[in-house]
Amino acid sequence: MPAQLENPVEKLTLDQQKALAEVELAKFHRSERLHGLARTYPGRRWLSLAFFLLGLWVAAKSIEVVYYGVAFSLLALVVVLVQFHTAGINRRLDALLELLDSDSAPDKRENS
Repeated sequence: MPAQLENPVEKLTLDQQKALAEVELAKFHRSERLHGLARTYPGRRWLSLAFFLLGLWVAAKSIEVVYYGVAFSLLALVVVLVQFHTAGINRRLDALLELLDSDSAPDKRENS
């Protein structure tokens, strides 16, 4: 039977354990908040819509009526491709964040 590992937290008083738990919980909440900020950008869709509408307005002012359909199609294609590219970059950043978390987790265990 393997020897039981000593847990240094068990040697602390209840107040010290509570304080330690609050500090760890604060670290966890901070980490979750930062991950949420790093993974999402809700303004991306609104900004894309604004640029799309701006592009439509510019096209309407500078292109003959016959070519509105072509201009709209090209503009829509560009916006979709930019959104697709942005989503891919965000997926890569999510993967990098997870890799950093998994790489730093053993370091945290070794230091404690």
